Amino acid sequence: MQSEATVAMATPIPTDTFNLGFIGAGKMAESIAKGVVMSGVLPASRIRTAVYDDDSRGEVFSSFGVKLFDTNKEVVEDSNVIIFSVKPQVVKDVVLQLKPVLSKKKLLVSIAAGTNLSELQEWAGHGRFIRVMPNTPAAVGEAASGNSFAVNTFLPCHFISSILQSLVS
Repeated sequence: MQSEATVAMATPIPTDTFNLGFIGAGKMAESIAKGVVMSGVLPASRIRTAVYDDDSRGEVFSSFGVKLFDTNKEVVEDSNVIIFSVKPQVVKDVVLQLKPVLSKKKLLVSIAAGTNLSELQEWAGHGRFIRVMPNTPAAVGEAASGNSFAVNTFLPCHFISSILQSLVS
């Protein structure tokens, strides 16, 4: 019988057909999404987000082809890789709210400052979480970032590298 960690490791994400979701549609999410599209990592049609309070954010994302949803739950359900790009003071509440739909088949990425990987894993209920800390120049394609990968995170390294590289191209 396989352990939970083994099952999580054995669930690869098909990099040729997956969808990328953003929980939080702020400037950093915009920068990452645009970088991913402009670098050719993914077409905008395979990127998802939800916008709640600011219609102008929805206009920004839809202007380059990102699919908009009404709720974060819908974004998670329609995405294989989910980037949490919310303010640090709400990341715990957001992850806990979405926990019922954060299956072990989904790769979770946090760019929220002030949270550690073990907290994120605990809140999500599994260990498929990556923590990335891009710096402010990511907004203009001049980023550096630090990354922390969970032991049982399985995804081709070239894909994660492609997303991170898109921040500096």
